[in-house]
This record gives sequence, structure tokens and C-alpha cells, in this order.
Amino acid sequence: EGFNLDGDLFTDEDNVYYIERDLDLAAAYYIGEGQLKGDKNSGFLLYNLAEKIAPEFNQDTGGVSQVNKKILDLMNGIKSDIIDQGLCMTSLSDGYLEFRSRVNSIIRTMTIPLVQKFIWHMFITKDSDFVELYGLSILPQIKVCDPSVYEYILEKVVFGDFSFETADDILRALQGSYSCMGITCNDVGELNGRQDGCSDDISATLRGYEITDQTLLPRIVFDRDILQIKVLATMGAWESALDLYAYGQNVVVGGSLNSLKDLVISKIDTLHLGDNFQGFAGKFDDVDEYINAALVGDDMFIDASNDQRIEGVGRMLQGLVTYLYALGELQNASANCGVDPLFNSLSSWDMGAAYLMGSIKANIDEYHSDDFGQAWFALANEMCDYFGTCVSSGKAHASESLVDDLNTGKELLKAKSCTELSLLLEEDITPTILVPLIQGMLHYAVENEELSSSSESGSLAAGDALSRAIIPVMNAIDSDKSMQIMTNMKFEKGGSKPVEDGAERVFADVAAMIDGLKVDCYDIGDHASVVRSICEFQENSNGSENPSPGAGFVSLAGGDYISGTDVSNE
Repeated sequence: EGFNLDGDLFTDEDNVYYIERDLDLAAAYYIGEGQLKGDKNSGFLLYNLAEKIAPEFNQDTGGVSQVNKKILDLMNGIKSDIIDQGLCMTSLSDGYLEFRSRVNSIIRTMTIPLVQKFIWHMFITKDSDFVELYGLSILPQIKVCDPSVYEYILEKVVFGDFSFETADDILRALQGSYSCMGITCNDVGELNGRQDGCSDDISATLRGYEITDQTLLPRIVFDRDILQIKVLATMGAWESALDLYAYGQNVVVGGSLNSLKDLVISKIDTLHLGDNFQGFAGKFDDVDEYINAALVGDDMFIDASNDQRIEGVGRMLQGLVTYLYALGELQNASANCGVDPLFNSLSSWDMGAAYLMGSIKANIDEYHSDDFGQAWFALANEMCDYFGTCVSSGKAHASESLVDDLNTGKELLKAKSCTELSLLLEEDITPTILVPLIQGMLHYAVENEELSSSSESGSLAAGDALSRAIIPVMNAIDSDKSMQIMTNMKFEKGGSKPVEDGAERVFADVAAMIDGLKVDCYDIGDHASVVRSICEFQENSNGSENPSPGAGFVSLAGGDYISGTDVSNE
């Protein structure tokens, strides 16, 4: 709600006026005064830049560069097809979504002459200053979906002195990120007919797992949406983050965008996840409400800090949404083994694998992107550092084990060895998937034990979100202990003290249920900040409801009192 220039409340007509005015301003700033149609010698803005560089890439046919023709067609189309048709005067409708789609197309297309100028200066002028300038103009867009390429180009052309000897390598890295920027090899063209081998194919190999169904490849970039939501939120652009969650940005299926919200409210609850996730902590309309509350700053996030809202959204999407969707697809594949056509079951298995691994990975060998990953795989590699469960490669034992099991499962599916597949999923894959979720919850129990409920730390919301992923499973084993964990991990700004019963209580409660989860306590590992390992807690839980004391501490009255200091000599 706002006011127009006369001081009256905005009407629909006012809104349309300002929408059209903003579009006109965008065109003015793109084209500029004095610019002649298709002319390379008049004008000073991006329109002129596109005209000047287009001939170098054979994209000036018809007297106007392909870029400028497309952008002006889109802008004029917004006026004629949307604004003039009155679609902006209705409540949220297809008009808004079409408007949004065309604006996104304009923004992507405006990137093309910047990419072309970057390439041109690398190979023609070899001017390091201009290479750096145009590198800086495109790097922010690369960072939000291909961080390893971002780091590589940043190092080669911004922080370091550009060398022509590296131009071919930089070009290949850049071309690998075209899909990330929403452009294609054909959009950019070839510099003066250079046969540079550019390809728009998306790699079907994810961390050692090969996607069988190539039609699924556009869907595996879901984690770009998660990363971009977090980037927008970090910049304070909460409305844009909410818009991206609701309507999507990167996953295009059948010409339409698929959003993370779609995944939450219309996909996950159709999967074979069992009763544990219905009506308890993981109820899917509650998940959507949770994410919306964090993005809007409402409900439990009404007084939350920005860090807490960002962590709440990010960990909920990473720890619960993508994990549940992946697990559900794997269970669908197993349930339909030997029943559905093999291709359908393989597609479900591939989707499960893709949603566990994510598309954001190190595309440049010496530049790693696990810190930027948004799926289960990245969580596993993050948590292994805290629990000493990383292997020599630096990756989590859980993540490497999972890749092997997923490949084995695919072969069992092909062979229609359905009993073995079901056993593998139940006894190996599902417990492995739970490991980093448990580690994450335990880690934040340790972190949050030291904080007050008034703390601004994002770890409070992170612990809450990750606990919601694992508690429904635990609830089927021991509802009392599960509720106790939930109470300790609950994010409640200004409420009761976080982890009020202490991190060791959470460790002990998890240990008591670890066998029921079919998780080996040694796979959880040892947290550096906790005296005993989860295995030691488990050993104690087999004989007592109370956590046993660590070295030098004393248990009195059968565990009813445990000293917090060493009084053994007293």
C-alpha cells in the first residue's frame, strides 16, 4: 500500500503507471539518448556496447545485434502483452509470472555483450585492465551458482595479472558456467569464427555417480535456487528471496520453472516416507510455513536476527527438504522395482541421487566448492570435520560410502534384484543419509549450549532446523526422548535457554536410539568439545537412563546426580 503524487492511496491505475514508468526508465538506461537504431557510432550505453561487439561474434545480421533485438522485443512485449492487456491490475496471476519470466530473460540477455567483451579482450587486445573490468562485470552472476569457476576466474584476472597463456583455460571454465548465467553457446557465438568447442551439455556425472536419465539433468540444479535465496537474504533482499522460493529461478522443466515451494507442498508428501513424517515435526505444510516465516520474519522468526533467518531457511532446505525428497525418490524406485518399466525406476533412483549430491561442485580441480554446496553431500563434508569422520580425500566417510551404495543400488535395480535393493536401502543407504543430520544436530547442541535465548547467533536456528529433519525418525523409536531433544533444540527467541538440559543430555538421548536408527555409533564419530563419544554414551544407555560421568566425574545415587567437577578424591 502506498501514496501517489496527490497524496491519495495508490489505485490499480497508479500501480500500472509506475510499472510502465519503471519499464520505460529501464529502456532509457539501457539505450540512452542519441542512440540510433543498430548504430555502432552513436550512444554510450549497453545498447551501443552490444552493437559494437556483435560483429566480432557474427551476431549483427539484419542491421541490429541479436542481443538488442531480443531485449527490445521483450520490453515491447511486456507493454503490449501484459501492461496494455490489464494483467498488472489483477491480483497475483499468470500476468505476474509472465512479466517476471520476461524480465529474467532481459537480465540474462544483457549479460551476453559483457561475456563477449571479456572474451574479446582476452584474445584480441590482451589488455589485462579490460579483462579485469569485464571479468568483474560477470563474476557476481557466476558466484551464485558455480563458485569454483568464480574463484578460478577471480584469481586469474582480478587478484592475479592476466596472462594470455591462460586464456583458453579461462574460456573453457567460463563456457562451463553459461547455463549458470542462463545463456548458451549459441547466444554468445564464436569470436571471429574460432572453433572453441563450446558445449551446452550438462555433465551427467555427479561425484562418481552417472545419471542414466538425461532428461533429468535440468532438474539437478535445484541447489542453485537454495544458494541464491541465501545470497539474496544476506543482501537484505528478503522479498526477492521469498519470490525465488515461491516461483523458482534455475530449474526449468517442460518450459516452466519448478520452485522449491513446489517441491515442499506438492511433491514430498506424495512419496513413500511412512507415517513418521505425517503430523509430527515434519508435516509438509508446516515446513512451507516455517520457510515462509523465516523469509518474511514472522511467527517464530519475528524477532530473529538476519543470520538466524538465513540459517533457518538454508538448513531447513538442505537438511529436511532435499533429504526427504531424495529419500522418497529412492524408496519409490525400490518399491517399484520389477513392477514399473525399468526406465521409470532408474529415473526415480537418479533423482534421489541427484538431490543428495547437488550440482554445485568443484568444476576446477584446485578450487573446491563444498563450502558453497547446499545439498546433503555438502552437509556431510562439513560435519565430518567436527566429528573426525573425514577420510584421506578430505571428504566425509558417509558421502564416499553413499556414492558406492548408490551405484550398487542402480545395478541391483537393473538386474531386478529387488530384495537385495530393498535391503541395501534400508540397512545401508538410509542409515548413511542420517549420519550428517545427526552430526549436525549434535554439533549445534554443543554450540548452542553456551548461548542465551537472546543471542543473535544463526546456530540457534540451524540446530532447530536440522533437528526437525531427524526427530520424526527418532519419534518412531522413543517418543519421550524425541520430544526431549526437540525441547532442547527448539529455537525460541527470548524464550527458555537453548539446550537447557545440556549437550550431553542430547548426546545421551541420541545414543539411546542409535541402534533403532540402524546407525553405527562409530560412523557418528567423536565431537572435539564433548568428553565422551556417542559410542560411550550408547554403552551407558544400555544400562542406565542417565548419562554416565566422564573421566574424573562422579555418579551418585545410581545416576540421579552426576558431578560437574572432579570430586572423585573426596
